[in-house]
Amino acid sequence: MKTSVNPQVIITVNGPGEVSAWLYPLAKAVKRLRPDIKICVALLPCVFSTGAERQVVEDLNIADAVCDTDESWDLIFKNKMPAGFEKVPQGLIFHFGGEQFLTWLLSMRMGYELYAYVEEPFFLHSRFKKVFFSGLNPLPEKHVRDQSKLVGELMVDAATLRRSQNRRQTDSRKMVGLFPGSRENIVQYLLPFYAVIVDSISREHPDTNWVMAKADFISLDFLSDFPPLDDGRPLEAGRFHLRSDGEIHWLETENGNRIEISTNSDVLARADIALTIPGTNTGEIAASGIPMVLVLPTYWGETSPLPGLAGHVARIPFAGRYIKRALAHLTLRNLPYLAQPNRRSNEMIVPEIVGKVSSQQVHEALAGLLASDNSKMVEDLRAAMGQPGAADRLALEISDYLVGMQAKSTL
Repeated sequence: MKTSVNPQVIITVNGPGEVSAWLYPLAKAVKRLRPDIKICVALLPCVFSTGAERQVVEDLNIADAVCDTDESWDLIFKNKMPAGFEKVPQGLIFHFGGEQFLTWLLSMRMGYELYAYVEEPFFLHSRFKKVFFSGLNPLPEKHVRDQSKLVGELMVDAATLRRSQNRRQTDSRKMVGLFPGSRENIVQYLLPFYAVIVDSISREHPDTNWVMAKADFISLDFLSDFPPLDDGRPLEAGRFHLRSDGEIHWLETENGNRIEISTNSDVLARADIALTIPGTNTGEIAASGIPMVLVLPTYWGETSPLPGLAGHVARIPFAGRYIKRALAHLTLRNLPYLAQPNRRSNEMIVPEIVGKVSSQQVHEALAGLLASDNSKMVEDLRAAMGQPGAADRLALEISDYLVGMQAKSTL
């Protein structure tokens, strides 16, 4: 069979945030600029992954080939090429996520140079030909040079793309978007807590509409057969039931309030206010100019993923969960802000309710936003996240590198 001569970029990624907020806009930009560039996605092991990443990438229709973590492992260590991947002369490895050491080993296997897009310098930084930064964290001066570029925040491009796919409704009622997360082990605690708040706010503001952003990584089956609430959880929990009418789905709370279920892109286009947990979604919400309340209950810190070895200590028999809980609280204490716009601006633009939170605390914060003129907050959020364009800049960097390779090969 004839080998393809099209240039190829292999993007290593894992975790829902990287797929939806980084890979999605970059792949779109690359194909707009150079449809001939073959995009292959290699999923790498990562504590932040949900297990649904491959299906989500395939459903987004943004890659020419995708391989799961097992196939990536076989490629790196056994030289077994996944379906759709080819060892073509013109190629590049682009790191978004997963273990950086594995990305480096993959570059050795394929014989390709390494690019990366990250939030801060990392251990193997010197092994990469170019490293691009999002601008989230302040950088040491030595990293802001020719080989390390500050290109801006990809999640701004992701939010812009998603909003463009949906039209905002002209309903005069306020719409509150609920973002309970993209991991089942988090949603099972946050969504029932949100249900309590929905019933509470609706008594005071009956003219409020509610819509939940269902991440691609959460299935309707999970919402239909929801885990039991009587598990000794310290967080308040309200019951709800999944209702459907054809392709329309919603959750009905104990007090009969309706929470429409929709996509992230639809909610970003329609919501006036958002209730969310920490994560890349706070960047997309901010880039969309939506005032938000961030909530993070810290009762069971071991349920949250942590980077590096800290993410695996929970597997230690007996003591593991308690060690991870302590590490989670230590990590939290070292972060002055959690929401992306707060971190980027180094000030509390949006309220963050962290710790042993109650529904009354969240009720008061949301009610305050519902009753306020939030125009100043909207301006501050968009300013903190910056302008779109990071995806186009990175796509041009990829294209220029591959063009340079082609020019060298013809000499």
